[in-house]
Amino acid sequence: MGDPPVRVEILQTIAGVEYRAPYPRRLEVEWHGVPVSTIGWADLISSKRAAGRPHDLVDAENLETSTIEDF
Repeated sequence: MGDPPVRVEILQTIAGVEYRAPYPRRLEVEWHGVPVSTIGWADLISSKRAAGRPHDLVDAENLETSTIEDF
């Protein structure tokens, strides 16, 4: 939904992550006043590494040295 660079993607599956395992580690956030659940930080990094694309590997490195407050 939306246009780059402000776009939201809803994915049903992602590499390196099974649905049930990360659900308890999800982040509860608010987006434009609406509560939403998002993938947890460690699971996001794992999925970036599992995807293996060059830009995902760079993202994973950047995420490992950051905190959610940096974004």
